[in-house]
Amino acid sequence: MDRKPNSRITRKTIGGTVYVVESLVSDTAKETVYAKIMRLVT
Repeated sequence: MDRKPNSRITRKTIGGTVYVVESLVSDTAKETVYAKIMRLVT
């Protein structure tokens, strides 16, 4: 996997399976993750 700017790669092993999650941060985002979650749950 190539590393990209503003990215995070997380590897987690559960049982015998390795899960790989890549998260990216948008430079053009207009709201924070916290604000988005609060909007979704309220």
